[in-house]
Amino acid sequence: MDLSALLSMPQDGLLVFLLLFVRFSAMLMLAPLFSQPQLPVRLRIGLALMVSMVLLPLELHAPHARPAGLDGLLVAVAGEATVGIMLGFVAMLVFQAVSFAGYLIGLQMGFGMDSMYDPGTNQSVPALAVFLGVIASMVFLLADGHHYLLLALDHSLRVVPLGTFRFSGQTVTSLLNATAGMFTTVFELVLPVLGVLLLTEVALAIMNRVMPQMNVFVAGFPLKIALGFLTLAIGLPLMVAYLDDAFGRMTRELLMLFG
Repeated sequence: MDLSALLSMPQDGLLVFLLLFVRFSAMLMLAPLFSQPQLPVRLRIGLALMVSMVLLPLELHAPHARPAGLDGLLVAVAGEATVGIMLGFVAMLVFQAVSFAGYLIGLQMGFGMDSMYDPGTNQSVPALAVFLGVIASMVFLLADGHHYLLLALDHSLRVVPLGTFRFSGQTVTSLLNATAGMFTTVFELVLPVLGVLLLTEVALAIMNRVMPQMNVFVAGFPLKIALGFLTLAIGLPLMVAYLDDAFGRMTRELLMLFG
């Protein structure tokens, strides 16, 4: 469908296209990878336009609301933006969990003051969080996470037709469960490394009691860094498998978000 065909559509077709564009572009504002500041805004707008044009012929024959007047149109647009933002928010939770896990691990290893530029957030964050974020991005792409985002968008159109979104108890519960799942993901990601570092702290405390003349701080700092990186290196394959499973859970949460 080209631009001339779009402009020659009846008013109902233009309304459907507008609501499609608002829903998908709102999802891209928070969606993993697509929301990065380095991604040109024109590219995101172009992608939203392209996907909206592809879905338009299908949605013209699907049930959808026909808002009356300007007030109804504004309510419908706000509803579509809310649906898109919630989809992007749920999809982004795994990446936020990975970033927070990297921050906690780096803090316990002694990298609390270490930071580097994170292209995903356009801020300075601990280097370990950036490293784990890059791994999560690669796993996301290898697991076809970008395809699942489109699948979630299409499913949302079946469950919540254009212009019909209303907050429900099930939607709020799904959002709360997805957010709670993020903290579970953080805990499971940091548990192996923090467990090793905790045992290291206990061992250093015992050594300090046995040999008070020993400078535990000087000896413990490089030891904790070495053991932390060693644990990460050993557990990296397991972390990749866990992230793959986490993105699978993310897909299920996206599909169950609106029922």
